[in-house]
Amino acid sequence: MSTVRAALASLAVAAALTASLATPVGARAEDDAPRPGAPLGETRPDGGPRAARTPAAAAEPRVDRSPAGTLPYRTPRAGEAFHTSVFGEDVALEARQRSDVLSVTLGLQAVTPNVGGRSFLPIGAIYARQHWMQHRRRIRAIIAGVVNDASFEDGTWNDLGFEFIANWRNDTIPVATTEVVSGSELEGSDLRWGQLVGGLGFGWRMPLRPFQFENSLQLQVLYELGYFYTDEVSDTDPNADLPPDTPLHQLHVKLRADGFERNLMELIHEGFGFGGDLVLGVRQNWDEFGATNIDNVVLRRADENDEYLRLSGYAAIAGGPPFVSERHRVIASIHAGWSPSGNADRFSAFRKGGGPSNTQDPADLARSPFPGALIEAVPMERYALATLEYRYEALFFVFLHFRATFARARIPILKGDGEIEFDDETSWGTSVGVTSGLPFYSQIYLEYSYTSNGFLRGEDGHGFLVVWSKAF
Repeated sequence: MSTVRAALASLAVAAALTASLATPVGARAEDDAPRPGAPLGETRPDGGPRAARTPAAAAEPRVDRSPAGTLPYRTPRAGEAFHTSVFGEDVALEARQRSDVLSVTLGLQAVTPNVGGRSFLPIGAIYARQHWMQHRRRIRAIIAGVVNDASFEDGTWNDLGFEFIANWRNDTIPVATTEVVSGSELEGSDLRWGQLVGGLGFGWRMPLRPFQFENSLQLQVLYELGYFYTDEVSDTDPNADLPPDTPLHQLHVKLRADGFERNLMELIHEGFGFGGDLVLGVRQNWDEFGATNIDNVVLRRADENDEYLRLSGYAAIAGGPPFVSERHRVIASIHAGWSPSGNADRFSAFRKGGGPSNTQDPADLARSPFPGALIEAVPMERYALATLEYRYEALFFVFLHFRATFARARIPILKGDGEIEFDDETSWGTSVGVTSGLPFYSQIYLEYSYTSNGFLRGEDGHGFLVVWSKAF
């Protein structure tokens, strides 16, 4: 029996070190610790230390106390040293630095009924972030080849919090997609399309409590120059007019605030976050597109939609219910987006859907996953999503969750006269899942979801999601 306990304890030690955004143990705690008198980004606006804990205290192990012990149980925080006992065996974790990460993510999403003819979606990407100069110069990148997203922020040239910003994103998936209306494909609307967008701008950043590397208030203003292209495929209706290839110009204003503490698995544990995006775009050489008779449907003509506007925002809060231990967490969030009526089309609308919802990456808070839908599968002219989640810490590296989501959105609907319009639909969904550390600096996320009506062809639906991440 002692051999079994030792094996389980060894697994616990390995699993505890394997949050997908964690760096290997052995990095110095001082790299991410407060430095009195350091420049902006390392101190509070009043000049005090960036964090309440000193470098020595950050490296001092937190001790796990049971409810019957002298101290109430405290969930281990990301990056902290930690000492506990699992199945009778001692587990001791050193403090680690969190701001520099290289990891790979692989996964698979499956839904039924299918959405737009698709039931499965593979997931795969390399994630990297690097910080220099006391976190005042930062790079973040998600690299998947045909889809990439990268940003660079540099505030080392001043002590007032201002930053130079550059970003890049390309969606260049080489397979055709079909226009989806009420969850169904429109025959003949297949085409290959994509866009490449790069941006330059300036921003301002101020640190927030609890003064970890991701805790900040940021405002950014960018000019983004891109290129949009389309190409017909064998299933494209011969009578269809394709949108023209065109340069595009965007003004992008971003607001981000992250005041969350995170646990050992890098999941938000306590605090708040909010943000928003304003995108004002112009497609330079736009013209009408579509056809008057594809599958007996009149597709939207967009000769007046060369300009588009998207305004979106979100807010989230996490904490514990009263009179129970920190093993119990409640997370509430709301996401909303708006664009003018008749302004959005297949290519400029918000695109929402499912995907992982454990929000480990600070930039991921702006995403609004909906249970039972494929990632970015549903175009929306406007939307509002409210989510309430209960999470339970079964072990210090195993977290179970139950989540309920209510959504109302204007999605493409086929009218009785054969025209496509955006119209209001309501849907709700629930999901249950687990996030757990695994050996070899890896982590797994498993989720089952159920969706009622709404976005899945007006039918109830089911979704399955598995995502595995490994840090290097």
